[in-house]
Amino acid sequence: MDPPDLPPKRRALGNGPPQDRSQRYDTKSSHVDTTSSGGKSGPSSPRKRRLDLDLDASYPKIHKTVGLENASNDEISLRLRLDQVRYELPVSLKQAIETSTLIGTTNLRGYDLVDDDPKISESLWKFVSSIQEATCLCFNEERPEESWSDLVVYKILDYSLRLAGRRNNIQLITTKHISVDQLHLLPVYKGIRIQSRKVNYAFCLDPKEDELDFVKDVIVQYPYDCDSVNQSNERMLRRRPIFSNIEIKRLHSGQDPGIQLGTWCAAGFAKSAELFQTSFFEKANEIVPMSIPVWGIEGDEWRLYFASKPTHDEVVIRGPIYTFSTLSYVEIISLLNVLREIHHWGVDIYRPWLISCLKNTMMRAAPNPIGQ
Repeated sequence: MDPPDLPPKRRALGNGPPQDRSQRYDTKSSHVDTTSSGGKSGPSSPRKRRLDLDLDASYPKIHKTVGLENASNDEISLRLRLDQVRYELPVSLKQAIETSTLIGTTNLRGYDLVDDDPKISESLWKFVSSIQEATCLCFNEERPEESWSDLVVYKILDYSLRLAGRRNNIQLITTKHISVDQLHLLPVYKGIRIQSRKVNYAFCLDPKEDELDFVKDVIVQYPYDCDSVNQSNERMLRRRPIFSNIEIKRLHSGQDPGIQLGTWCAAGFAKSAELFQTSFFEKANEIVPMSIPVWGIEGDEWRLYFASKPTHDEVVIRGPIYTFSTLSYVEIISLLNVLREIHHWGVDIYRPWLISCLKNTMMRAAPNPIGQ
């Protein structure tokens, strides 16, 4: 299995360890940039961000932070889970990677070498090579966001479900044309609801038949005119809870994917809080929604964040936890394995937690028998 021949320009793009390449972007800023002229909080960045809102002044406040200081237990647990991800690397695939002009063996970490079926290895190698080649094309020709989405991002997301074997439990849904249509869920800025921001993709859980009954029962008693468990009444999202979101920006767009992710997630957390109230018709203490993994993608770089709502007046986008580049064969493989583990987490951890919350909500909302 020979690695593809790459033109000199593309070959040069992969040089250097991943941590060096990630410095092209500002990942240290503690808040979303707040001015259209490029003003920032935190250290200066080589790139200016073109934003139209000071989300740190919104309600709830939406801001970025780095590190795990004041992180919730579920954020720490998911981070530890992802840190322990190891993947099996077929011997033949390792040999192909070693002979590649784009990376060296020093970038190979967290894997176990296994004997492999040549057909399976060849299929995986062809996929990884096609993604790297498509990335080079979009990178060199400065393709628009739609090209990055169709040629690179969607294929990786879909392939990760195949690797995880979770196609029967999880749906990958294109949300680029879906808005938050329950306007009361959106944050407020200077007394006005923020205009709904869309994200590109969402991973949603497909409830089992018995779980669907709980979802439907909760929604029926929901006091607002919306027949959905999510922040949108779009038919494909009504019964499929979202557990991860993805927002894409083309390379050098000057736009921060945190804007869409922050407002979209804020609306999702607000919906969860309303669904989990002790009573649907009385103000009650909120159950803190579980933090979810979200991806901000700019060109070849995929950044994983954790979105959380630690208090009623704050939404936090924490990270980046990891950064991967699809210009590197090894980082594509690492990215696929992290996505696979997130799928397992969604089914094994997030799903039982969500169903438990819905069941408890129904039990608390049910009327007491007469005489008790």
